[in-house]
Amino acid sequence: MTRMSVPSWRRFLIAAVASISRCGSAALMAAGALLLTGCFSIPGHPDDPQDPECLKHAEFGAPEDSPYVLPYPVGSAYKVFQTYCGPVSHGKDGQMSIDFLMPLGAEVVASRAGIVRQVTDRFEDFGRRFNAIYVEHEDGTAAFYGHLKQGSSRVRVGDHVVAGQVIASSGASGTSLEHLHFGVASSWPPRRPDDVPVNFRNSQGALDERGGLRRGIEYRALAEGLE
Repeated sequence: MTRMSVPSWRRFLIAAVASISRCGSAALMAAGALLLTGCFSIPGHPDDPQDPECLKHAEFGAPEDSPYVLPYPVGSAYKVFQTYCGPVSHGKDGQMSIDFLMPLGAEVVASRAGIVRQVTDRFEDFGRRFNAIYVEHEDGTAAFYGHLKQGSSRVRVGDHVVAGQVIASSGASGTSLEHLHFGVASSWPPRRPDDVPVNFRNSQGALDERGGLRRGIEYRALAEGLE
């Protein structure tokens, strides 16, 4: 049976309680049964399988050449619980996106310079709708920062942001687990499924053989590479 760490148990319980209003007690009973039978595992284990079809498109360059920095401040470190081609919740849309386990209120920074194209900031945490910010870059790609905390946006549509600039706070809007969903669409407006694989030039932490971030691994944002 998969063992959960104390933080993982806390996150699971928070998610379970928040799910009552949406899924009912039957869902919680089912989750409990999975735990007892050993069939349940916390998303983010490094050995979880990835979608083989998706992997055909997962081509990363050298991280030092990436135009992106981690979407949180220098010195901060957070664990990835779902990475590219993840099997948990991304489905066919956003398969190259990454989920970082970040607590409510943690600062989110721009991963790359660009122009803010869309801001949604009105939905509460653990509700049905999510808050998000889209930033278009000079090459036409657009970064997506999702599940942001209600009322936390520090930017407006049309603002120019630079890499490392605080743009909002992490939350749990539209989800039952506090985290930051980060992805990059190949164009603006985005077309689904049409996102691109990214890594980060200022990340400290073990990458996989493709140069991508691994599930279950913590990545620290370094000052090196932040320009």
